[in-house]
Amino acid sequence: MKRYSATPESLIFPNTKGNPDRHFDRIILRIAKRADIPGRIEWHKFRKTFATMVAADLSIEDARLYLGHTHVETTQAYLAADDGTPAQKREKMKSMFKAFGN
Repeated sequence: MKRYSATPESLIFPNTKGNPDRHFDRIILRIAKRADIPGRIEWHKFRKTFATMVAADLSIEDARLYLGHTHVETTQAYLAADDGTPAQKREKMKSMFKAFGN
């Protein structure tokens, strides 16, 4: 909160005292463990997921704006790699350019 001069009203998940809700952190960690999600779970994963979804459905520029980044290169570092197979990617390319013919 200090770094961004934030107020308790600007927190997404405040506790009853207006501070970050650390109990919520523990809930997320328990859910991740039950779901067998590998790796360390931290809030930045949610931010990265959000950025990837916005960039895919809207644009990387919209993702940049929503994340508050000055430079699009910073936003690009947040985006998840497309993990489609080469065959799936070929099919996407064919679909994208089918109007142009062979």
